[in-house]
Amino acid sequence: MTKTLEAALEYADRGWSVIPIRAGTKLPAISWKEYQLRQPTEDEIYKWFENTNNDIAIICGTISNLIVVDTDDAEATKLAAKNGWDKTPYRVKTRKGFHFYFSTEHKVRKGKLAEKIDLQAEASYVLAPPSKDKIFSPLEGCDAEDLPAYPGPKP
Repeated sequence: MTKTLEAALEYADRGWSVIPIRAGTKLPAISWKEYQLRQPTEDEIYKWFENTNNDIAIICGTISNLIVVDTDDAEATKLAAKNGWDKTPYRVKTRKGFHFYFSTEHKVRKGKLAEKIDLQAEASYVLAPPSKDKIFSPLEGCDAEDLPAYPGPKP
């Protein structure tokens, strides 16, 4: 079993809607609109990630009960910390900044929180580990299974 397939199955077990991404890009390998409304089946996950080089993305919003604060550089990451938008155990180091994962039960539009800080929510997705340049970087002493509710403002 590849690391990406293993991650996709784990994310699906968490209730997150996953999609395949063309390796080394941010482009979906499939038409992904329907997965904003329904979870992929286990058969689809195997088809997308077994014996392929696809990367993986998680669809944000109510389908996954997930919102991600996305910082694009060190300064933006400091601003996120100052506002408490980094207080989550599930963090992913990206090439330029971080993704901070939060739970949500509400429909929230994606948008800008500040310069170089985006809120990934309805109708958006984030590349996830083990995709290229995505590294799980948990907050020390926290349980990654227990995501806090998103504490920040709406865009």
